[in-house]
Amino acid sequence: MTQLRQSHRGEKLMTYADGRHILMSARAGQQATSDPLRIHIRQRVYLHPSKLVLAESLWQLVQNIADSGNQPAKMLMQAMESSVYHGELAGNHYAFREKAGLISYCPTGRTQSIGENGRWERAGRQETTPARWVRSVLKPSMIKRLKDHEIAEFSEKFKAEELRGQVEMIEMEDFKEAYKSSHYPHTDDSLYSCMWDDPVQAFYTAAPCVVLIAKRGDGKYVGRALIWDNVQGTGGARFMDRVYSDTPEIREMFIGYAREHGIWKKSKESAHCRTWQLPDGSLSTSDLSVLVDDLDSQGFYPYMDTFSRSVGDRMKSWADEDEDEYAYASTSGGREELQPHRGEVQLSNGDWIDEDEACEVNGSWYHSDDCVICERSGGHILIADAYRIELSRNNTVYIHEDYVSRA
Repeated sequence: MTQLRQSHRGEKLMTYADGRHILMSARAGQQATSDPLRIHIRQRVYLHPSKLVLAESLWQLVQNIADSGNQPAKMLMQAMESSVYHGELAGNHYAFREKAGLISYCPTGRTQSIGENGRWERAGRQETTPARWVRSVLKPSMIKRLKDHEIAEFSEKFKAEELRGQVEMIEMEDFKEAYKSSHYPHTDDSLYSCMWDDPVQAFYTAAPCVVLIAKRGDGKYVGRALIWDNVQGTGGARFMDRVYSDTPEIREMFIGYAREHGIWKKSKESAHCRTWQLPDGSLSTSDLSVLVDDLDSQGFYPYMDTFSRSVGDRMKSWADEDEDEYAYASTSGGREELQPHRGEVQLSNGDWIDEDEACEVNGSWYHSDDCVICERSGGHILIADAYRIELSRNNTVYIHEDYVSRA
């Protein structure tokens, strides 16, 4: 039998005005009576009961979306309690699950028939989208307070909630399978991965992460995201990397998974985004990093959306031009050496050698084997420009030719 949900507030709450009224009545020796008109407008909603009738499953769906912070859903929950928020309705007896992504209802002017099994008869019912439903239920004055992207977000969250049970979210360590292109339906460019069918298993096995897969009932993967463990900079939380999804509602399922499991995530699904969203909705720009075992010995380096720089075995989210050694923006399995000559100097002939093996002479670098100390100036000079003077058998000095007079 279809369970219905029609919410009314029946308990009158005490207000400051009520208390003052009771006190004044007592002082005057009168019996205080409860006066509904003294109740604050926000506590008077039970005086205007809602006319909305929803199937229990639809009510719970809207409640879940409201709990995630979505403003249209919060307003709908208010409308389910009081007609102050919804005004005249275009229909009633709202339900979903009859057609994917749509809400069915009985139009105003028709009577909803009930079958022998206690369910609403489908004859005469119409359908609408979640976005149109929001606009038809809420009063125009409330719709004006909403932004278009908030209503679009409600639609995505609605479809994501509807998909629960149809799509399974699985954390797995078999990266070879997770990145196999044959598992994906190839229906949307947003799901395409430059790392499909590449040998990423060894790298991710050495890294502290798993891959979260959204798996359809037919076995196809319709979304993927890396989840990193032991992330420095999160205070002990896990971090969900960029989501590759088939549709916006699938992406919304990943966002919901992160929120429900206390996982940090990107605030926007972009490789360049460096603002993180915490499970409570707050934002952070802290520097995140992870340690990868024997990073330098890996034979294949995947393209990295977040941890795109490294120093030693530490992969980082933020760039430091003076510190970073490698960048991970290649789709061919390599990595870019950012400072290939760290600790080296370039000689005047163009060769690079270790700085400890070189000497600077007049602003240019030369190999130390080609230089000596000038006895007169105390600085390095080229052997080619020096005079060698043997003061004794065991004492030889060099003087720059500019200090030697020719008689």
